[in-house]
Amino acid sequence: MEAATPQRTAGELRAAARLIAEKRARAAEEKARAERLAREQRAAREREERLSALARRGEAAWRDVEESIAMRNTAGYQRAATLLADLGTIAGNRGEHESFARRLAELRTRHERKGQFIERLRDAGLVGSRAA
Repeated sequence: MEAATPQRTAGELRAAARLIAEKRARAAEEKARAERLAREQRAAREREERLSALARRGEAAWRDVEESIAMRNTAGYQRAATLLADLGTIAGNRGEHESFARRLAELRTRHERKGQFIERLRDAGLVGSRAA
């Protein structure tokens, strides 16, 4: 003889389904949060490695900036601005911000007629919006 299973009402079934859906949503949110945190940690590690490698290059990194600017195209200007932003971060970490600011100002003065380059510097936060 089979044991009789209690019959559940439609309301009970909907409530159980809602609980299951909420549990799944929480699990999906937690998984997404963990994946986002892992991506952010990986990106931070990769950035630190990139900055460390760039710092070791010393003056060669500044030559790369000049060579990128000399290309006189959008890709070159963007690469130069990215390198300069990274060099600025390195200088800040080393307490050498004034030296970096002087070099950047000199570089900017020498290339002030290259509007796209100055715009890339502005986009990278390396010059003020009124400076051009």
